[in-house]
Formats: sequence, C-alpha cells, structure tokens
Amino acid sequence: MASGKFSSPRASRNRDDFPAQDNPADSSCAVPTEPAVKKALPKQAVLALCAVAAVAVLGIGGWFTVSALTDPYDCKIVDGVSLGGVDVGGMSRSEAKKALKAATEGFAQTPMVVELPEDTLTLSPADTKIQVDISAAVRAAYRYGRKNSEAQAPQIPLTPFLKYQQKALRTPLEEYAAKYDTAYQPCSDALFGQMPELAEGKWQENAPCQTLQITMGVDERHLDVDAVIQQILETYGKNQFSLKISEIAPEKAAEKPNLAAISEKHCIPAVNTTLDLQTYAQIPGSYGYGFSVEQAQKLVDKAQPGQTLEIPMEYIRPEILGDEAYFRDELGYAQTPHTKDENRNNNLRKACESINGLILQPGEEFSYNATLGQRTRENGYLPAGAYSGTALVQSVGGGICQGSSTLYLACLYADLEIVFRINHGYTSTYIDPGLDATVNWGGPDYQFRNNTHFPIQLKAEVSDGYMKMWILGTEERDYYVKMDTEVTYGADTIYAKSYKCKYDRQTDELISRELEARSNYMRYYQ
Repeated sequence: MASGKFSSPRASRNRDDFPAQDNPADSSCAVPTEPAVKKALPKQAVLALCAVAAVAVLGIGGWFTVSALTDPYDCKIVDGVSLGGVDVGGMSRSEAKKALKAATEGFAQTPMVVELPEDTLTLSPADTKIQVDISAAVRAAYRYGRKNSEAQAPQIPLTPFLKYQQKALRTPLEEYAAKYDTAYQPCSDALFGQMPELAEGKWQENAPCQTLQITMGVDERHLDVDAVIQQILETYGKNQFSLKISEIAPEKAAEKPNLAAISEKHCIPAVNTTLDLQTYAQIPGSYGYGFSVEQAQKLVDKAQPGQTLEIPMEYIRPEILGDEAYFRDELGYAQTPHTKDENRNNNLRKACESINGLILQPGEEFSYNATLGQRTRENGYLPAGAYSGTALVQSVGGGICQGSSTLYLACLYADLEIVFRINHGYTSTYIDPGLDATVNWGGPDYQFRNNTHFPIQLKAEVSDGYMKMWILGTEERDYYVKMDTEVTYGADTIYAKSYKCKYDRQTDELISRELEARSNYMRYYQ
C-alpha cells in the first residue's frame, strides 16, 4: 500500500514525518492518527477557519509544551518494544525510523528462499517489490503504552506493514503445486506371466516363474498456496529471508503394501508327498510357489510413491518329496560309545560308509557281512583289537562288531524281524549283555528282514564320541519298544536274557514283555 497523503493549509507532506523534521514542536507526544479525508468548503467557511487557525497558532506552542510535560514516556517509544526484531524501545519516532530503515535494507537486496519438499523457490525482491511501510510500523510501536495496556512490551512483527506484489508470490507457488501436487492412488499388486505346473510329476526345474508386480500407493497432497504465502509474509515480518517447509501433510494417505496379505493372496504352499496307510501307495505332493517377504520388504522400504516393483516368484520345494515320504519317521535309533583307538575308529567309520543310505524294500533281508564286504587293507580297514574265539588279537577290521551290535539294538527298537544273530564270547564294554551281535568274515553274520509294509532306510555315522545308527521308515505302530535285560552270573558263565517291552504310544502303559534272546558269555578272569 502506498503511503496515504493529503493536503493542508500549511504544507503538503506525510503527516507521520511531521514531528520528526520540520515541525517547530518536534517534542510533541501526541499520538499519531491516520489522516482524514478533507472535503471542499464554501469560501465563507474557509475565511472562518483561517480566523480560527490564527488563534490556534498563537496557542499551539503552549499545547505542545503541555503535552510533552504530561507524557509518561517523555515522547519516546516504550522500553522493550521491538519491530521485526529491531529494538526501538526508548527511541523517538525519527530515531526508530532510521533504525528500522537500516535494519530492513535487506528487503531490497536479499531474495526470499523457500525450501519445499520437492524443490526450492527463490523469490527476487525485484519481482516481489517487497518493502516495509516504516512510518506505519513506527506509529504502531509509538502507540504502545499510550493506547495499549499489555503487561509486557510487544515484539511487533513487520508482517502487517509489508507492501508487495501479490502475483509475484503466488505464481511460483501455483507452478510448484501444478508440478508436484498428487492425486490419491492406492497400492496394487498382480502376477504377470504364465502360471507354471507345480505337481510333483509335472514340475520342471527350469520352467519360468511369474513376476509379482507391486505398485506403491500415492498420497493425495496439495500445496496450500494461501497458507504458504502467509508463512512467507510472517518470515519477512521477522526480518528473515529463509523458509523451510519439510513436509506437506497428506489429505489422504496411501497405505503401505501389506506383504503378508499379498503373500497369502498369490503364494501357494508346498505339499509333502504322503502315504496311504490302507493301500500303501504314495499320494504325490507338489511344489510351492512364492517370494521372499523379507527381501520384498527391503525393496518396499526404499520405493518411491507410484513406483512399480518387480519381484520374481520362486519355487518352494516340499520337505518330503517322492520316495522321501517313506523315510519321514524314526523307527529305531541306537548309539554306543567308541574308544580313542584311531585304527578302530577308522574301521567304525568304514562300516558306517557302507551302511549309510541303504534302502530295504518290504520283505528284503539285510546281511552285515555282505554289505561291508571282506575287511581288508585294500578296502580301507586297519588292524585293531578283536576277539578270535576267546583270545584278544590285532585283526584287520577289528572293532566292526560294534557296528553290528549298534545296528542290532536299533532293529530291536524298530521291531524288525531278526533273522540271524549271535552274541560274543565275552561281554562288550560298549553295550549291555544280551544286546550285542558278533560278526566275522566267513563266520557269524548279523541279518534282519524288513517286515514292514514300506521301504526303510539305514543311516549310520561316527560323531561326538559315539557310533550312531538310525532306521527310518513309515510308522505304522501304535506302540513303541524298550529293551530290558536280566543278567545272572555263574561260576564260569554270564547268563543274559533280553526282553522286548511294548508300550502304548498314547498312554505309555506296558502292553507286553516278551523274551527276545538268551545270551551266554564266558567270564573273564585276569
């Protein structure tokens, strides 16, 4: 707004400058008021006013003197008053104008920098024509304490006293809004490509998978041009030239993709191959189909609004597939401790290598000697302690009876049919009497038969100080087995009876206790 000007009989100048410069009563404390609009008067009225004015001139000096004497602030601005951060307290109006003018020189030189989320706008003072109505600002400061009764001296912003080109502020903000305002768009997801075969018999490892596309949602955001203009003016009002608006609050926020729900929508779980316990036939499984939610989440966290992510689908192998369905249950397990004799332990590992992974079909028999073959150096066996009759000798392959004994105990737990088993001449340190099985190439053998309706698999290893044997298959029993032994000592013989005890799988109640084998051992005297 241009400074308001008006005509008077004495002079033609800005009334606010009146007491500061050429007014003969510069010490006046009269509270400035806005000039009134004068109307033309008849000639007779003008003559009358001139007469009144003559009288007033004679008394004006006295009136100003009285006003100065009655002003509690000595014609100064009240202490503590500031204009746009400029302390003008204790100043006369002319002093305040000079101070404010010096402090606001930057308005004509410094551009306003408005930092918005997507761009930074620089508003040149040559375009905005921004300036401060210094006279009006000082009048407002001077009126405090004379027409105001605030308890604390005010920090008066310059905002109400700014003059500027409205269009120069509005146009760049409207251009920003046209470029960066966004309409609401929800996130979406879809699979692209041909759905592959997942059935166990039709699945192909190299068949292409589909691609999951996730399009990020977009918030509805609109720059409030009027509100930003007001913030710019308030910034100018603090005599500052930098404004940062770090975020524009969305009017409607788009939700983030719910990857758990997307996974449930598009992913297909893998199905294990199972067995029909009535017909003993396989029920084929199928491959699963999905994506890594964890990896997808990392992509989503970095994605921009409206961005489309492409996430490859992957095949998920069932835990049990094909013939693996036959070996999902542990039918029997046994372990026996071994010594620190490395040659003997080598022989145990060789025996496990021959046994591990062996599959027996229903009705098929197992022979320990036939499975391991002849124990020779050429076959990797080493000399170790072994019994020959009742004598302890160093024999190539010594110690492999621990393998046949451990396997025998696992077969008892699995309730497999024992075809042939003979105990040692002496009791063994690694297993209880009555639970061992001796073997010798060309002599005693250990044999059992798979008497279940399904194939079984043998697993064997030496680890953690033990020789371990597993029998894996399909559990058909509603009971489990524990072994019990009774040992008595004669003068030269140890007598052992082993009993197979069956317990209800649900109640743990003893169902039966049947004699499994009788074993006689010679007593060893040093």
